[in-house]
Amino acid sequence: MRSKNIVVCILCLFIILMIIGYVVFVVILNINGKSTSNWNVHLGSITTSNITGSAKDVPYDEILNPDGTRTDNLSATFKTQLVSPGDSITYLVVVNNAGTIDARLDSIDVSDTTNSAIMYSIGGIEESDVLAPNESKSFMVTVSYDELITQSDILTSTLTVTLNFVQN
Repeated sequence: MRSKNIVVCILCLFIILMIIGYVVFVVILNINGKSTSNWNVHLGSITTSNITGSAKDVPYDEILNPDGTRTDNLSATFKTQLVSPGDSITYLVVVNNAGTIDARLDSIDVSDTTNSAIMYSIGGIEESDVLAPNESKSFMVTVSYDELITQSDILTSTLTVTLNFVQN
């Protein structure tokens, strides 16, 4: 009889331990608090430099927010008029990381006119470059009239460059 009582007590303790274990695993963990992380990667200034020949920048009507910032903070459209072969213009672009998270350049998308006489190059920034918080990086976009072309027509280039950043 005594051994039956011991077995019953052990079984009761075992059941109580199982109930406590179940409750511990089922309880939902709630974490309350505010995140101090901030994602704010955007293009800063865009200036023209190194104008060769008769090339000129044509103002591009982009859609702006009421505060004057771009609606798409990581895209820039460059509209350039090229008069003769060899003409070129270089744009100096600054990209800023005003956030608190490291940003890595995942890809650079470029959409341009399909005129084979117009060439472009992007230098000073590459895919996989990392911008630390509060860091800026300058890069250049050059649009040029192929100097090997023998014709001389006035060409207008509309080139859009989009930087695709992701969290590093």
